[in-house]
Amino acid sequence: MSTAVERQVFLGAPGRAPGAPGLGAHAPANPSAFTFWALLVFFVLEYVRPAGIVQLRLQMVFILVVPVLWLRLSQRPWSRNLTLQFAILVQAAVSILYASNYFTAYVRTRSLFGTFAVALAITWVLSQRRAFERAVWFWVAIMCYQALYSLQSGGQGSGGFIGDENDLALACATVFPFVYAGVLYSKRRILCLLLAALYAAAIVVSFSRGGFLGLVAGTLFCVMVGKHRIRNISIGLVAASIFYLALPAAYKVELETIQDTDSGTSESRRFLWTAATNMWLDHPILGVGAGNSPWLIGRYQPRDAQGKLFQSGSYQERNWTGTVVHSLYFELLAETGLVGCALYVAIVYGHFAGLRRLRRDLGRDPRASRELRGKVDLYTTALGGGAFAYLVAGAFLSVLYYPYLWYFSALAVALDRWVRAELEAPTSALATS
Repeated sequence: MSTAVERQVFLGAPGRAPGAPGLGAHAPANPSAFTFWALLVFFVLEYVRPAGIVQLRLQMVFILVVPVLWLRLSQRPWSRNLTLQFAILVQAAVSILYASNYFTAYVRTRSLFGTFAVALAITWVLSQRRAFERAVWFWVAIMCYQALYSLQSGGQGSGGFIGDENDLALACATVFPFVYAGVLYSKRRILCLLLAALYAAAIVVSFSRGGFLGLVAGTLFCVMVGKHRIRNISIGLVAASIFYLALPAAYKVELETIQDTDSGTSESRRFLWTAATNMWLDHPILGVGAGNSPWLIGRYQPRDAQGKLFQSGSYQERNWTGTVVHSLYFELLAETGLVGCALYVAIVYGHFAGLRRLRRDLGRDPRASRELRGKVDLYTTALGGGAFAYLVAGAFLSVLYYPYLWYFSALAVALDRWVRAELEAPTSALATS
């Protein structure tokens, strides 16, 4: 069997027999089986972080090899999403030249390069249906491990960007829409329902208010965006009622503090957000540099002349240098300025607009089968809900450099590619009533 045929058989090239003509403009470049499995191994190393092995930093091998393999392709897949991500990476690299703490800017740039390399791999390696679905549900299974781990560790994750309680809750909030969409649109409703309960339980154990807001946001997105809205709302209300009744009393008390904006952590966040705003006002175009906001908090923290909001000794006598700003958006504003904000907003807009466009185009295309429409409903809802959960929870967490939005937007590109490739295939099924 030839190498090309082996690739098609492994990845399940949809609607195309070995040796059939090409699929047209949306035909993906076929990756090897090795590249696919290397991507899954990367996800294990990043999300599970097995003790002993993760210290070997094998992830770096994948990150460095993927761009080389991509450059060797005769037709290199690319997208507007990757252009925007690359622009953010370039801005971070340039900030090394002017940042106060150039080493931190370098570390953030290196991290962004790794995230960009994985996003590049996702848009290329997962641009066929079987590979896409295998990878998505493999990631869902990995997050089961993290959720179970958190139940045994008091709400903490296994490390990395899923380390403390807030990180764990955010991770579970972003994966929750995938299984909730599975309840709405897949045939494995019972399994997806059990997984949804597991992720929700992990968020409760974490006692993270930001994670809870992400959970609510992701669920509402799934309910309101998909088809059969009345049915979805009914399911959502029943699930929300059961969830609320099952909450421990201590967690309900913790959630009630979300409304308290004048004391405690809420007041501290407002203090830090004011400092981040001061940074931006001083560096409005490019910001203070990647990862540099914590090191400049003390220089820009509010002083007496700025009003009566922060007059206690903990604010006026303490130097807050080294404290993160506890908000994706203020972190973005302070560290990247208007340029970075514009690029980030463009990624977010492109992600949701692309998902909406795919649903709309598929609904109008007579070649689309009922089964294909169901897949698109499932994955567009999940990818939109996961990104929305991240963006809402991120309002209260310093997660600007976490990979969720980059990965989700890359998955959306891969989804669009394999769906349109199937429609262009000669054997595309006609829509059924």
